[in-house]
Amino acid sequence: MIITVKHPTLQRDIENKTARISVFGLGFIGLPTALSFAYAGYRVNGIDINPIVVTNLNTGIVHIAEKGLEELLQSALTGHYFCATTDFVVSEIYIIAIATPLTKEKSANLVSVEAALTQIANKLRPGNLVIIESTLPPGTTENIISRYLNEISGLSDKGDYFLAYCPERAMPGKLLDEIRCNARIIGGTTPEATDLVLQLYRSFVSGAIFPTSATVAELVKLLENTYRDVNIALANEISVVCDGLGVNASEVISLANHHPRVHIHQPGIGVGGDCIPVSPQFIIQSDPLHTGLIQYARAFNARMPIVTADRIEREFIQKQYLRETATIGVIGMTYRANIPDFRNSPAIEVIKELANRGYTVHAYDPFSAQLREPLPENIRLVTREMAEQCDYVVELVHHDG
Repeated sequence: MIITVKHPTLQRDIENKTARISVFGLGFIGLPTALSFAYAGYRVNGIDINPIVVTNLNTGIVHIAEKGLEELLQSALTGHYFCATTDFVVSEIYIIAIATPLTKEKSANLVSVEAALTQIANKLRPGNLVIIESTLPPGTTENIISRYLNEISGLSDKGDYFLAYCPERAMPGKLLDEIRCNARIIGGTTPEATDLVLQLYRSFVSGAIFPTSATVAELVKLLENTYRDVNIALANEISVVCDGLGVNASEVISLANHHPRVHIHQPGIGVGGDCIPVSPQFIIQSDPLHTGLIQYARAFNARMPIVTADRIEREFIQKQYLRETATIGVIGMTYRANIPDFRNSPAIEVIKELANRGYTVHAYDPFSAQLREPLPENIRLVTREMAEQCDYVVELVHHDG
């Protein structure tokens, strides 16, 4: 169903692909999204605060190791459909895809999102469309962002301009495919806004698109990641129980998963990345009183690097190695296999915990050149061969090849 909007010019410009798009944030989500719109035929300006990223993108160099991304950038640059900049660019459509990390108090840090909103609000015009893709606590779009934009611009999202929340559902390593093929949730603050965003994203999204409210869309995004966090916590807790019973946790879970209504994830050393460890905290932030299960699961998974270090230490002692002279070789440091992404990596937390206990650790990862985090002095980055020659060797993350 196509809804007749109050500003038909934007609807026409979306259909004709003459609407200009500005995407704020050229990271793991913003850049593939911007290039996907460019590939669909829109003129896109990618806005980022990092001048090095901007310069590199304009010369065809991507800063994200993702299959197909560099080729898509080259095509967009050749056709003059994409340009990166550090400056604000007046457009008809503004998309915010800026990361929302956790503060020290475990709440959403919206400082960078607010900075982008301020720029947009000062230039917002009737008929413009503002889309938020950043992960947000439920209620933020309708209760905070709309009020903020309305107060600064003097306009209303209930009739003058359009506002919607449209979260991404994509995983590093498969970003382009999943941004295009996965189902999308679109929550506008008005039915007209929802319909406009649906038409816009249909230009490159082949998956199903489900319209809803902004708050529902925010919570759906958070729930998807929280489900995985809780499921992993169950698997990790069972793995600790299995340690005590002397049985293999992977075998227990594998056999349990033969039940047609059971799907338990595999246990691990913790949960990393920029989604699963963060999204549950946004739900907790919105209702601390009624999120006991989510809080317990998050705390349990956050403690798994310590549990893993305990396991390594027990085996180390059983083999009668001396902490003062023996070395531990660790293979794999990214937060998941086969991608150069170290964000919130539990493997790094395991290594740090071992170092804090006084062990000398020789660590190897094929992507270690992209590691920006400083490590304790008793952690050495070495070749795989050197790591494998240590007295005790453990593989925390298995990379193919």
